[in-house]
Amino acid sequence: MSISPGRRARAFTQAITFDQFVARSSTFTATFRENYAATELDDRDRVVLDRIDEPIDVLAIVEDWCPDVAANLPILARIADETGKIRLHVLVRDDTTRDVADAYPFEGRSHIPTYVFSTGEEKELGVIVERTPVIRERCEEYLTSFFEAHPELDRATFPVGMTDEVKAELVELRLRRDLLELERSSLVEALGVLCTIRTFEPAGPATTP
Repeated sequence: MSISPGRRARAFTQAITFDQFVARSSTFTATFRENYAATELDDRDRVVLDRIDEPIDVLAIVEDWCPDVAANLPILARIADETGKIRLHVLVRDDTTRDVADAYPFEGRSHIPTYVFSTGEEKELGVIVERTPVIRERCEEYLTSFFEAHPELDRATFPVGMTDEVKAELVELRLRRDLLELERSSLVEALGVLCTIRTFEPAGPATTP
């Protein structure tokens, strides 16, 4: 599914900047700022990003309590600010924007973050839900280790039985601070794929959840 060009244009007007989003956040505010400051593009990143002739619009459907948002939204914001190769539109998921979020279901429902890449209001290039594939694999490895370390928890009924202490441990795990460089490079790689697709116009999305 996707949204119409008209709804995308309206979503852009409903969106706010990364700085506005962070200023309004009540959770992970410090993490947003720390991850933004810690993001440094290397030479390989710049080679990929230099191939983008015209900026790509990124509609970031987010909420501030989500560790995935705290992990990767600041990276996109830093890429946008430092290179101008993407235009970041931060759309907070609420009652007025739920229709946009619901237009990109994954496993039967909307997830945050959802990043929708497009050439302005018209051509949609691809979607990333929650995280890139390589980060998804690493997070699954982390979760497997987490549940092995907590045999008192049943993954099938999770989060039943989770104490506040274990919840804090899981949140810290999901912030995946040690994967910041891999997260950055995988997002840049995804942008490179989008650039190629925009240039050569093959069928199908650039990235998949």
